[in-house]
Amino acid sequence: MNVVRPLSLPWMALSKASRVAIGGGFAVVLAVLAFGGTLSYRPGDAWVLAAIHGTAIVDALFWASVPAQTLLLACEAHRLRLPLLGREVRFSLVVYAALTIVLPALLLAGLGGHGTDALAEIALGAGLGMAYASLPSWLGVWVCFAPMVSNHLLARWLPMPAASVDGFLLWAAPAALGLWLLIGGFWRSAVRHADGLRGIRRPILLNLRMQAWYGHGAGSHAEARLLRRRAPWLQSTVDLRDSGPGHAFTSLRVALGGWGMPLTLASRLRQVGIGVASLAFVALVFTITTAGGDEAAAAVPGGFHLLVIYAGIVGPVCAIAQVQQLQRRWGRTGAELPLLALLPGLGDAGQVRHALLRASLLPALGTQGLILLGTASLALWLQLDADGWVVLLLGQFFGVGLLLALTFTTLGGVVIRTLWLSLLLMGSLIVISLGSSLVAFASQPLEASPLMLTGFAVIWAALFTPLLRLGLRGWRGLVRRPHPFLPCS
Repeated sequence: MNVVRPLSLPWMALSKASRVAIGGGFAVVLAVLAFGGTLSYRPGDAWVLAAIHGTAIVDALFWASVPAQTLLLACEAHRLRLPLLGREVRFSLVVYAALTIVLPALLLAGLGGHGTDALAEIALGAGLGMAYASLPSWLGVWVCFAPMVSNHLLARWLPMPAASVDGFLLWAAPAALGLWLLIGGFWRSAVRHADGLRGIRRPILLNLRMQAWYGHGAGSHAEARLLRRRAPWLQSTVDLRDSGPGHAFTSLRVALGGWGMPLTLASRLRQVGIGVASLAFVALVFTITTAGGDEAAAAVPGGFHLLVIYAGIVGPVCAIAQVQQLQRRWGRTGAELPLLALLPGLGDAGQVRHALLRASLLPALGTQGLILLGTASLALWLQLDADGWVVLLLGQFFGVGLLLALTFTTLGGVVIRTLWLSLLLMGSLIVISLGSSLVAFASQPLEASPLMLTGFAVIWAALFTPLLRLGLRGWRGLVRRPHPFLPCS
C-alpha cells in the first residue's frame, strides 16, 4: 500500500480551499506553539503537564477537522460497495492515531512526563474532537462544554494530572477507552445507515455535508428542507404591518429574511426565550464550576480564560452567520434578485440603495450591539483589568468590521476567495485565543512589556487592514451599480 495514501485520504474529502485553510491554520498554530514552548521550556513536571494539555487541545481540533472526514469516505465506500476503500479508511485512522496520539505521548514521556498519563489525556482530547464530528448532533455538541469543566467541575470529583497522576489514570484511561468504543459504535451505524438517519440522529459531519458547507454553495433547496424540518412552534411568523409600496425599509427586511426579518411579538418572544435559556444554561455551568473558593477575579484563571475566548469570538461568528444569510439571497442563480427592481413603491436607485443598506445592516448592527453590551457586562463580572477589556473589545470590534466589510462586498458584487476569508477568520481566532491566554496566565500586564504590546498592536492592525480594503471595494462596487438589484453594466 502506498505510504502517502493513508495520510492523504482524509484531505480528499475536503475542498481545495478547506485543505489550504485548515493546513495553513494548523501550520501557524504548531509554529506558534513550538516557538512559545521552546522559549518557555523549563525542566520539570509543570512544563511537561502544560505540553500534554496543549497537545490534547490541538489534537481535539485536528481530529474534529481532518481525520473525522474519513467518515464521509467510509459512507461512500459502503454505498458504492468499495471494500478496498473501506479498509484504507480504517488503516488511515490507525496511522493518524499513531502519529498524533502515540508518538506525542512517547516524545513527552522522553522529556520527563508520565507516558501513560500523556497517552490517556491526548487520547481523550483526540476522542473529544472525533466525537464532536461523528456522534449524533444532540450528543456531539456536548463536547463543546468539556473544556469549560475540565479543570474545575471534574477536578472536584475526578483528580487531574497536576493533582494526582495515578488518580487521573484511574478514571481517564477507562473514559478514553469508553469514548473511542462509543465513537466506533456510532461510526458503524452511520456508515451502514447514513441514508436512513434523519435530523438529530445524523452525525454533525453528515449534516454539514447535507447543507453543502464544503464548497458546493448553500442553495435554496437545502434551506427549504431545514425550514420544513423545524418544529411548528419554532416556525417564525412574519409581521407584514408597514410593508408594501411606500415602505421600502420594512419590505426589504421581509425580502431579505434572516435575523432582521420583522416578526410578530409571539415569534420574537420565542426567539428571546430560547436565547435566554441557552445563556442561563451556560451561566449555570460556570456558576457550578467556579463555586467553592476559586479566585475568578482579575487574573481570569483556569476555565475563565476559555470564557474570555468564547466571548471574544462570538461577535465574528455571529457576523459570519448574518452575512451568510444575506449571501444566500444574493448568490442564487435564478432571476429573483433582478425582479426585485420591479417592485413598486421602492423609489429610485439612490433611495433603494439607502433602504437596502438600512435593512441589511441595522438589525445586524443591533445584534452586534447587544453582544457588545453582554461582553462589557462579562468583563465587569469577571473584574478584568485593562488587558482583559482590550482582548474582549477588540474581538467584538473585529466582528463589527467583518459585518460591515462583508455586507458591502456582497451588495457590491465583489467576489472574495473562500481561502483568504478562512485564513482571516482563523487568524483572528488564533489572535483572540493567544490574547486571552496572555491575559489569563501572564505574570505581568501587557503594557509592562512594550515589545509584546507592540507586536499585539501590529497583529491586530494586520487583521483590520484587509477589512478596510474589502469594505472600500464593496462600497465602490455598490455605488457603481445602476441599481442595487442589477449587476454593473
